Amino acid sequence: FSIAPSINAAGRLEDMREGVLCLTTDDTVMAKYYADRLKEINTARKDLQGEMIREAEQIVEETDVGSAKGVVVYKENWHSGVVGLVASRLKENLYRPVVALAPGSEGSTELRGSCRSIPGFHLRDALALVDSRNPGLMKKFGGHAMA
Repeated sequence: FSIAPSINAAGRLEDMREGVLCLTTDDTVMAKYYADRLKEINTARKDLQGEMIREAEQIVEETDVGSAKGVVVYKENWHSGVVGLVASRLKENLYRPVVALAPGSEGSTELRGSCRSIPGFHLRDALALVDSRNPGLMKKFGGHAMA
């Protein structure tokens, strides 16, 4: 259980290949190198996640979402690999659907997002409805009822 979050963090922030190399190398020195590297990346992910969650909570507090049916948060410096964790935490705290967005890539005007929902609100169907009413707004989307 301790290595899985580190491998996952590599995929979120950098390159998943380091996790694969860590698990498949026969060289113990290289395995230790990759394991240490994965640990560093996971520590950075935890720090970034904590900062982004604090910022998202501040956005929600300053916006006063009141009785809103859902919440959308965005910040121009957020990392797209971590927005799903932010959406999940906000959904738990607010008990309503949450969309968290980050810039898609450097210099792009596109946003990349992640959504989390609650029982009774089918998120994938809601995104399909938004897409049908606003063609071209979303380049692509996917998921299921809860995410």
